[in-house]
Amino acid sequence: MKNNLNLFIFGIVFFAQSLLGQNTTFNLGYRFESGLHSEYVEKSNSEWTNYSILNDSTAIEYSYNGNEVIEVKYTPKFGSEIYGSMKFDISKYLKFRAGVAVNYFALNYKQIYYTEDEVLTGFDTITSDFSGYYTESDCDVYINEIPVEEINKGRDLHIVSLKVPVELIFNVYKDKLNIGAGAFISTPIYSDLLYNSVYVESNEVDGENQCKYVLVEQSDKSGSDLENFNLGINVAFI
Repeated sequence: MKNNLNLFIFGIVFFAQSLLGQNTTFNLGYRFESGLHSEYVEKSNSEWTNYSILNDSTAIEYSYNGNEVIEVKYTPKFGSEIYGSMKFDISKYLKFRAGVAVNYFALNYKQIYYTEDEVLTGFDTITSDFSGYYTESDCDVYINEIPVEEINKGRDLHIVSLKVPVELIFNVYKDKLNIGAGAFISTPIYSDLLYNSVYVESNEVDGENQCKYVLVEQSDKSGSDLENFNLGINVAFI
């Protein structure tokens, strides 16, 4: 991300110097942003098998048919942008505008898997080497529970991006109605992905192995799931 930021700064300085001799106006501003909540559901009919392992060599194989369902939900939480722009006249009816903006946006991403319309189509007793699968829990008792909503709350993504927009503005009617068309390039300069994970902690108390679930909030600032550069276009009435 550091190399991307250096490239952006160089481009901004070069562009600003080239415009200083023009009939240029400057503008600074701040605005809130909010995206739309969106969700979609994917369903696919499939067959699968589950096993109930009885010992190291014997298991019961259950065959099922049903729908595998994936629910994906995007929930915007907050967004804001600080921007500055320069605008100069190309002609009486045409203006050129360019600038730079720092954008912050946060959203929650949740993905849930489950099956529905599940039908047992058959079962059979099979023999094989199940020694690597047959395990017993080391816990004699669990002393707590974690609410399901805490485990399935999804992932919170916080992004700070640097954006450079360029735009041509055409005066349609006496500077009261304008049409703007342009493009922008943006790159993330900071990101933080927050999510919950659960592990089991065990302690021996009076000869009994007591276990408890521990909920931990994880943080990933690597930005490995983000694109270094994003391109976009826009058309708007101004």
